[in-house]
Amino acid sequence: MLEAAYDINYSWIPKAILFNQVYIGFTMYGDYNIKDKSIWLDRLMIDSHFQGLGYGKAALDFIIKHLKETFNLETIYLSVHDMNNQAISLYEDFGFFNTQKRDPDNHEVIFSYTVLK
Repeated sequence: MLEAAYDINYSWIPKAILFNQVYIGFTMYGDYNIKDKSIWLDRLMIDSHFQGLGYGKAALDFIIKHLKETFNLETIYLSVHDMNNQAISLYEDFGFFNTQKRDPDNHEVIFSYTVLK
């Protein structure tokens, strides 16, 4: 939340993830590039009490649809720690692919998703 409030260069948009009116996670996206038609999905976090129950998959599906409807996109980027096999598997199942590049700020692996029209 602090990043969204203070890192104004990227116009981060934080959102709560709810299930049955219970907060179960958090997401944040931004750094929309109108020229490249790209955006960063900077955070997708599910509370540990709700992990492994399909909420991450449902949330990612909803977020991708929301981003497609809200922005004129060709690409969605995200980065993930290369040891987070569960997240990597989720992202790959949705069609994200490993670009083999690393985020210079946090050294995480950058994944890319091609938005189909």
